[in-house]
Amino acid sequence: MSNFRYYGTRDRLPLQFTRAWDGEPIGIEYMILKTGDVGPSWTAEKPRRIAERLQTDGALARVFPVIGEFQLPDNSTATVRARRLTEDVPATAAVFAREVQAAVRRALADVATDVQGLEINLNHDDTILRGHIGRVEIRAAAARVGELKRPGSPLLRVGDIQFVFEDVLVNPFSVHANGRLSPLDARRASLERVTIREDDLRAFLKEQKGFKTASVKFEQGALAFVISLPGPDVAARVRALPATDRPFALVADHVTVGGIPVPAILVDWVVRTWDPAPRIASRLPVPVTLGRIDITPDAIRISAR
Repeated sequence: MSNFRYYGTRDRLPLQFTRAWDGEPIGIEYMILKTGDVGPSWTAEKPRRIAERLQTDGALARVFPVIGEFQLPDNSTATVRARRLTEDVPATAAVFAREVQAAVRRALADVATDVQGLEINLNHDDTILRGHIGRVEIRAAAARVGELKRPGSPLLRVGDIQFVFEDVLVNPFSVHANGRLSPLDARRASLERVTIREDDLRAFLKEQKGFKTASVKFEQGALAFVISLPGPDVAARVRALPATDRPFALVADHVTVGGIPVPAILVDWVVRTWDPAPRIASRLPVPVTLGRIDITPDAIRISAR
């Protein structure tokens, strides 16, 4: 990847290079694969998995056709595939929209359980037959969310949920033939509404590494944390704010260690270093935004700005 990035930068090409994708090729417009040696074992697994999937998954290969092949100096062959959504699935737009809704419902089982009042609304035209959906709204009265594919993963109970995806691309052939949602891209995803209660957040944090000895209390405008450590305890008020370059930003104040106040300049440096939001943003395949974040003594509420 470093070689491609170097030549792309040298030639001033409007391209961004990323390593082999996980799950689905979300946000990927071109793939470069090669035969033969693809590096050491700890980096070779993903490229090989992708190559095998393209050989066995006809729906994926159909929307990423080969546009060029090149001989490389080690006598291997490089293959370039490009995302092309130019064919309609053989269905009416209304029928296919219902197929997409059903595929979304099935896909949600990987991240949500005990879902109540689920609604999936699509805003689309005839281009949905080529995988384009103008807007996808997912609403629910309540659910428990988390990484359900990982055994033992902690789940967070939330309520009054609304998630919106704009300018969505899905693999239409995967949906139509197999009923499987294979997302390809979206211009933006937005968590527009959700409610998190204090008891539910406490239960969730107790299952998180690093927070097992922490207690949290909801205050007006902030979360009051106390973390018990082998040495002095750490206490702080933490606020989560919307941000333009990441889903949210963390701000901490009234930080004490063993009851002794910590200077604000040091707190700011520690929070900037520890804040997970920039790392989360760097791994997201599409931009994600949050609505207005309000913290009250009874709940955290995200609402439309």
